[in-house]
Amino acid sequence: VTILAPLELRIRRWVRIKGQLHRLYGKKALWTRSKQLLTGYARLIDNAVEHEKPDIIFSPGTEPLAYLSNQVPKVFWTDAPLGAMIGYYPWYKNIASASLNEAMESENRATQISSACIYSSQWACQQSHQHHRTEAGKLHVLPFGGNYRFCEMTKVSPPLRINPESSPMNLLFLGVDWDRKGGDHALQIVRALTKEGLDSRLTVVGCDPPSSLVQANKTLLRPLPKLNLNEEADLNRLYQLMVECQFLLLPSKQEAYGQVYCEALAAGVIPIGRDTGGVSEIIKDGQNGLLIRESETPIQTARRIIALKDHYQDVSQAAVQDWRNRLDWSVQADKLKVLFRSLL
Repeated sequence: VTILAPLELRIRRWVRIKGQLHRLYGKKALWTRSKQLLTGYARLIDNAVEHEKPDIIFSPGTEPLAYLSNQVPKVFWTDAPLGAMIGYYPWYKNIASASLNEAMESENRATQISSACIYSSQWACQQSHQHHRTEAGKLHVLPFGGNYRFCEMTKVSPPLRINPESSPMNLLFLGVDWDRKGGDHALQIVRALTKEGLDSRLTVVGCDPPSSLVQANKTLLRPLPKLNLNEEADLNRLYQLMVECQFLLLPSKQEAYGQVYCEALAAGVIPIGRDTGGVSEIIKDGQNGLLIRESETPIQTARRIIALKDHYQDVSQAAVQDWRNRLDWSVQADKLKVLFRSLL
């Protein structure tokens, strides 16, 4: 295996300047997908390929592949195609037309010249076919796994789950953006749980809810200091917070995939997420967690959570087993090996 990263070019500075010029006119630019930048990457990679003579070129994204001229089989593995992101995430809105056209051209080229296009969800595959006319035979679904070390720890020592009847019921909100991750919606669900007679609390990690909300909901909201997950102590603290909660409640407005749901499953925590993007690849409604439907009200979600508590332990155990059987990185690695062999 030859690792060619990071790809550094002097031209990046000029491309960034072009992006700043777009902002002067109130538009955004997808400068990381500039043709100037990507053709520069292609020259670096093509030169390395000529020297190393690899069997396969593998990339975690489409950008480095778009303008390659070599004939080596190419494979990428990502969470979503560019076409699905445009207008979906806030930072993919109001894009300058010239920049958008250039970016879409690069994405189209990458899917066309790749031998296999791997996405983390069936939703992403469908979007790739719809927006970029990716051939169905090239499309493959390989879900991402969890990123934190405690996911591997649970294979050796199953998580000691908190009693689901503990009061108040503790729901964990874990995300860096209160608004985009659905913080207001999560709080409404916790309020609804309390109105239904189930004393509940939302523990917030990773972001700061508006101070006015915290002051007005002192018994419902418990914001904690942010964690540095590069530090062992903070990583251990995150795992402890996971096993101390009954549910992960993260009703994100936009989510191409959501690896945090995988990490919750590994810890035996039942995830609750909005049915958007690729979330349904991870959360199987009623089996290992709950998917919030578009038309669903907070009170309806609260009642579904209360109903789930009656068989909480069964669902929690199913969550861990589902992660081991379907979402563990080692499972995906075995599938990736089979796919690579089929391309040789």
